[in-house]
Amino acid sequence: MPLKIHEWTKEYGKVYGFKEGVRNVMVTSDLELINEVFVKQFDNFFARKAHPLGQDTDNNPKVNLFESQGARWKRLRALSSPSFSISSLKKIRPIVEDSAMKMVDVMGRRHGEGESFDVSPFFSEYTLDTICRLVIGQKESTLFKNPRIDTVQKVFLEDIDRPLFHFAVGVPGLGMFMRNLFSKCRKAMANPRFTHAISSLESHLFSISTSQMTSGAPSESADFIDLFLDNAAEFEYQNQGEFSTHEAVTKALTVDEVIAQAVVFLLAGYDTTSNALSYTAWMLSRYPEIMKRCQEEVDEVCVDSSISYEDCQNLRYLDAVCRETLRFFPIGARAVARTCMKDTTVGGYDIDKSTIVMADSYAVHFNKELWGEDVDEFRPERWLESDRRVAAINFLTFGAGPRLCVGMR
Repeated sequence: MPLKIHEWTKEYGKVYGFKEGVRNVMVTSDLELINEVFVKQFDNFFARKAHPLGQDTDNNPKVNLFESQGARWKRLRALSSPSFSISSLKKIRPIVEDSAMKMVDVMGRRHGEGESFDVSPFFSEYTLDTICRLVIGQKESTLFKNPRIDTVQKVFLEDIDRPLFHFAVGVPGLGMFMRNLFSKCRKAMANPRFTHAISSLESHLFSISTSQMTSGAPSESADFIDLFLDNAAEFEYQNQGEFSTHEAVTKALTVDEVIAQAVVFLLAGYDTTSNALSYTAWMLSRYPEIMKRCQEEVDEVCVDSSISYEDCQNLRYLDAVCRETLRFFPIGARAVARTCMKDTTVGGYDIDKSTIVMADSYAVHFNKELWGEDVDEFRPERWLESDRRVAAINFLTFGAGPRLCVGMR
């Protein structure tokens, strides 16, 4: 979809629209419009693009940070952000490093003779291994022995090109009825691989949550679950009414919400991170001179047997390589969209409530006016040049505005 959007941008210009069923979609690669929608008028565009068969984000007990909107999103965001603070990242660094070293050992045993191989399965295993240890309390590394790898991959292989999905897009007025029907008849109407994958993950997380709440003794390795269970409580949802970023929020979650956050962190972190690592490795293999410079920087900065958080911060060229890779491959491009929650005007355009405004990440990332005539060249140095600071709005891989990806660090 994002690549097709980019094709249309080349044909129709910086601002145009199309119909998705009966929904109006406005696409823009104009930075002033993007900044207005995603940042300045966030109170009018606080919701993401909703899935046609998605849940009721106001009243459903299991709503995650990504899908949530309004007051619930603000509450979940406030409770999620501390888990990605610098102090939290320093705390989890040993687990991340341990899984990485074990992955390198496996690579060495399987491909020590130096032949070429597909690195993607290794990064898939490594990413899931790390997240399982950090999010759901897995105690040891289970590289290539993790029973959840098939479950998680099936979630991303779900086929949405089905009649029920198209009907929901075309007749949104029946959305609530269809959501209820979909929920009651889920096993019969949905992709069985998808529903089984989600239910198995939720069951596992529920057993962890209830066990810890009953015993009162949190697991040492389940940092994410522990963080959220500290705020678990029974309370009335307050997700209705006018949304404002200035309103105070209740800093509490239900157990259902704890489970929902763990599931989405596991799924979202797995797919984006493993693909980002795979693309980066592929680009390094294409540019051996850049890979050599990365290795030299690592050798210079990481002089101890263990790599510290501060060492990672000093790997500036490697960081530039990662950013340049994500400029070429904006993995979350599909999510860089917002729904207009009330009639407004943006950059001279009257935008009706429920209109979806989508940013064309590829058009922004390959705009010569922003990145120079060498925009099509893989050149990490552009991120280090003091005379060309990259504005945050020019780089949309992690989104923009208050709903910037919580896991960007």
